Amino acid sequence: SHAAPLFLASFPMLAECSNWCSKAMAALLPSDRGQRRELYLQKALALSSMYLWDDSEKVKAALERGLELSEKLGEDRLQHYLLLGLNVFFTRRGEFTRALDVAKRAAALSEKFGGVAENAMSEWALAASHHIAGNQSAAVMHGERGFRLAVNTAPSEFVYFGYDYHVRALGTYARSLWISGAQTTGIAKAREAISRVIDSSHPVLFCAVLLDSIPVLHWGGQSEEA
Repeated sequence: SHAAPLFLASFPMLAECSNWCSKAMAALLPSDRGQRRELYLQKALALSSMYLWDDSEKVKAALERGLELSEKLGEDRLQHYLLLGLNVFFTRRGEFTRALDVAKRAAALSEKFGGVAENAMSEWALAASHHIAGNQSAAVMHGERGFRLAVNTAPSEFVYFGYDYHVRALGTYARSLWISGAQTTGIAKAREAISRVIDSSHPVLFCAVLLDSIPVLHWGGQSEEA
């Protein structure tokens, strides 16, 4: 459990992290099961596996067990962290209603315990979930709430589950703006998102932001740029 953060700090080592977490889970003492050591291992297993097996039941099981333990142990911040991970998981599976439900759970939790960063990330999870569910006005509203909250917060506070939620939110915001009719602003936000991620060393974040932003450029007739 102490080594997991070192593995997670390097994207190429995620497979090794997942492998060692699985071995550690199998070797847990009975006294550690249901305690914080298992919780931290489940968190690391879920995060490392998210990008290796995509929609696997292994990821879902780790997330749900982690949520069960975090609630039991009163670890509100970890519970919020895992809810945002589950939101990403359901989004990638195309289960948009469940993704929105989880985003609402994360928002309710962050309202009770969270600081500015947690509340901003909850708003962006709601924005992304409303966007894929087809409610663009709600997506724009929640996105803007998150950006207002984030004004005076350090960028490092928004890195959860391998994502820089602030940067990722710009791509979703750009798409929602465009679909809502604010094409010029949408293109500007898409370019801002790309400029923020262009030097990223995290391939998942890099690709996710480009996947959100490039269509907006294309829709705006910027085919060569796209």
